[in-house]
Amino acid sequence: IDFSSTMDGQPLKGGKVQDRLIEIKPGSFLPGFTEQLIGLRAGITREITLTLPPDNEPNEIAGKTIVFEITIKEIKEKIVPPLDDNFARDVGEFETLTDLKNHLKQELTRRKEENIRNSLYNQITQKLIENNPFEVPPSLVERQTEYLILSARSRMAQLGIPIDSSTMSNRELRDFYRPIAEFQVKRSFLLAEIAKKEGIEVSPSDIKNYLQSHPLNSEDELTGQEEGERSAQIKAKLLEDKTLAFLTEKAKIKLIEPNKP
Repeated sequence: IDFSSTMDGQPLKGGKVQDRLIEIKPGSFLPGFTEQLIGLRAGITREITLTLPPDNEPNEIAGKTIVFEITIKEIKEKIVPPLDDNFARDVGEFETLTDLKNHLKQELTRRKEENIRNSLYNQITQKLIENNPFEVPPSLVERQTEYLILSARSRMAQLGIPIDSSTMSNRELRDFYRPIAEFQVKRSFLLAEIAKKEGIEVSPSDIKNYLQSHPLNSEDELTGQEEGERSAQIKAKLLEDKTLAFLTEKAKIKLIEPNKP
């Protein structure tokens, strides 16, 4: 498809996209976008209006109403291979389809547990920061704010949204991400101090185990400096993880039943 986008009657900068291939399924593009393409034929131009949810990612266009003028250029059919042992061998190092299914089940379970653990970690650190207020260097908050903005722009590019089409000004972006950046910087300072006081350390075997479970892609080649930076980042991450695990063991956690509809 080709499409152009506007907001409040004004074209979004860089909001024209050509030859974008979009799969008709939820989640393949912006929420509610692909559903409005169903039934259209090649050669048709149609205008659709999309109001994005307030929690939409990227955050710059969350809650905004955008009008798209879309031209359907070509319709293709997705050919899905049969789910059998040959398919399992093609997608990875699996001998049978059962092996692949078991792997996917384990991966989904791991991700669910990881999401629950991260949510718990955030709640614990949030409470610690609230109960122990302190200031952090503004320069570090500014640096982290820049990092978050760049990450958001990168996600927009991956979704096929032109970077220049952001509906938020630079000031609005900074105002949105600065509190998040400040929390993250405070979290790092707090966890580093707790690790120091409690004697929590990262051993060479911890780093080795992490590298074995998170190998680089074969095409990734790092220079000596990049390898050193990666090792330092891994060590910092593992130290935070071990400190958060320590805090979780010490925390008094109260389980609350969700409200029933």
